[in-house]
Amino acid sequence: MKVGDKPLVGTTPLSQPDAKSSTSSTAAAPEKNTGWSAKARRTPPPSVATATTTAAKPQATAAASNVTAKAPLWVPPSAGQWTLDAHGVQSDPVNIYVHGSLDQLKQALGKAGWTEAAVNNKADNSAYLKAVPEHEGIQAWNKLDNLAEGAWKKLTGKTVDLDIHDSKNDATIKSMPVSPQTLDGQPNISSWENNNNPLAGRDHLRIFDTGKVDGQGNHVWAVAASRDTGIKLDKNRPEQGFLNHAVEKNTDLERNTVVSALEGTGNVGETRQFKLNFGDAPAEATGAKSNDSQAYDLVLK
Repeated sequence: MKVGDKPLVGTTPLSQPDAKSSTSSTAAAPEKNTGWSAKARRTPPPSVATATTTAAKPQATAAASNVTAKAPLWVPPSAGQWTLDAHGVQSDPVNIYVHGSLDQLKQALGKAGWTEAAVNNKADNSAYLKAVPEHEGIQAWNKLDNLAEGAWKKLTGKTVDLDIHDSKNDATIKSMPVSPQTLDGQPNISSWENNNNPLAGRDHLRIFDTGKVDGQGNHVWAVAASRDTGIKLDKNRPEQGFLNHAVEKNTDLERNTVVSALEGTGNVGETRQFKLNFGDAPAEATGAKSNDSQAYDLVLK
């Protein structure tokens, strides 16, 4: 089947007045944990013809009638959705929707090399803030070690490893807390991240429960993916040591990173995309916005 030819059973059909169907290309491999590739993040995932959503009600089907009694039926939104930060200020666009169980989504993210973030509470934030200086000290020491190792190998022809390794510190940095946000008044139920660097940034996403299912009975999750690019002072974040992350303005790049990572696991059965109007102004809190106004719709298998 050509990707994008068939809407999910029981959902609003996506009109395609200007788009031509195209076959799905080979899924891109997930990004490696060893670093962030700017080129990879600017390469759109192999996917589908662009479509626009309609506000029409879904056609009644046998599958839809079997699930509407259990949960409201999900249809693609008619306009882009935005999260709100802890202070009620518009923050990140929702740029991915995922159909399947929460366990399926978590397993796919873990398979792609992502880590679930620690709970954003006083204890975890305190542990993280204590781990940062140690992490930076280890990184600086290991850079010097690398110079010494190179010189030793040149002189003797032998390899020696002088690097310091601290698994506890690595685990704390790898799962640094993510600040809470809400969508339609509901808090994110899980956050995931990758390529963490306390001072340089990280890939990360927040998962929200739409409370709805598609016509096939699959639960639908809303995902807001954005990339932190560094640290800044924030007087409104005492719980985080008055520190906060700056956010990459074009969220399409992080959306592409996440979609490609999930497709690379082989756990995605179908990928679609549709155009949404996110509004002209960027988010108040972060300045984040979508440049191409596309959202991706993934069905897990």
